[in-house]
Amino acid sequence: MQVMYRRLVGFYFHHVMMRECKLIFEGKRCDLLSYRCYESAEPNSVVLIERLNLEDSVLVGRVCYHGETNSLEKVRDKANQLLGVSFISEATDKVINDRLLCEWLKLSSGPDVEDLMHLLMGSGFNSNEVRIETEFFVSITDLKPLDHLIIRRNGKHKEHILLLDWNEGPEASCIRFDVPSCMDGYLGPLETHGYMIMERNPSTPTVYVNVRNRPIDADLMDKRMSNVSSRGRAYYDVLSYNCEHMCGLISNGRSYSAQATAFGNHAASFAVRAGRSLYLALLPLSNLFNLLGHFRYFLTGGMVLLSLLILAVLD
Repeated sequence: MQVMYRRLVGFYFHHVMMRECKLIFEGKRCDLLSYRCYESAEPNSVVLIERLNLEDSVLVGRVCYHGETNSLEKVRDKANQLLGVSFISEATDKVINDRLLCEWLKLSSGPDVEDLMHLLMGSGFNSNEVRIETEFFVSITDLKPLDHLIIRRNGKHKEHILLLDWNEGPEASCIRFDVPSCMDGYLGPLETHGYMIMERNPSTPTVYVNVRNRPIDADLMDKRMSNVSSRGRAYYDVLSYNCEHMCGLISNGRSYSAQATAFGNHAASFAVRAGRSLYLALLPLSNLFNLLGHFRYFLTGGMVLLSLLILAVLD
């Protein structure tokens, strides 16, 4: 099915082709779903386990946990289950970020499905009432495994990571929540998968389903998506080939965007009305220029006399 997410307070809709969608947990107010979709956009942040050279980063601080936290094995297992996964939380205004993921890995202790609900809701996993505070001016020689660090790499914004190993060397294996380095600057068709939390009866819906008269051939959609992806990196244009164009192309073979068409119609209408208003505003000026044309000799003589007067005064 084709799903539309409201973005920028309803200014536009982001269109996504939901290839797979499965209900995995039924809550009282919200449901947790796993999904795999096709979209044309910037890559989402995903859970990564990478080796970083900390000497190339600025160590801003360390987040300290005063209380019982998860063991290294449990943190590693939970991270391995979420490798390459992104998150959508449409039921709350909370955004899943690297700080929240690190805290969740350190503190969550419940069943896996309920843990994911707590993560996407942004609360409820600190059941042990662990006190959290930030320590600044940390030396690289004082680091140890499972440290929750705040670093700044390549002059970018601050980033939260979890160390998985540390042997006093510059390189360390760590858990990150970011766009993969190979996808930096990419904008175009991609396949994403992850978990999404949905509110059952939202007062202000943010997700809409585009109902079609005919069912979509999933195999044909997969083939079309592979053809679209082979066109190359960064293939995206907001007016001629945006997310809605791609969804129509891979679902029924027709590239069309109602939003882009509506924008073009509004822009053309605005240009016509603006041109008419400008013409009406300049019409009195044209009459004034015609009137001044009859007195151009008097104006020229007046300017000459005024110039002579100014010169006389200065003299």
